[in-house]
Amino acid sequence: MKATVLRFTSILAVVLAFTAVSAYGQSVIKRQTFVVPFEFNVGGKVMPAGEYAVSGETLIVRIQSKDRKHNVVVLPVSTRIGAQSRTEVKLKFRHYGDQYYLAQVWLPDGLGRELRRERLADSDIAANYSVVEIMALGR
Repeated sequence: MKATVLRFTSILAVVLAFTAVSAYGQSVIKRQTFVVPFEFNVGGKVMPAGEYAVSGETLIVRIQSKDRKHNVVVLPVSTRIGAQSRTEVKLKFRHYGDQYYLAQVWLPDGLGRELRRERLADSDIAANYSVVEIMALGR
């Protein structure tokens, strides 16, 4: 009886170990590198122009500069499934006057993560904006 319980416990431990490894592999964070040629705002922070590693899951986006001095984590307000192909990996900015605000992050998983809009004091500036897209490095 003890041998049977021991064997069953051992098999169960092995199965649980493989399940944990499989689940970890499925939750791999998507990561992409971008060069942003202008200063931009995201999550209440101003990020300088430069090279950034952008990673994300459904509920979180992390933006980190190449030198690791500038880092911000934001929560998307919504997630979109893109009609574009998965090869269209980009950052989408709203450009108001001389300021840029990160609006969307599109990573290789085909999901677009919409970020919270910044409130602007001047309604004339807020009404007049353009959209700027930065494509990923190596694409």
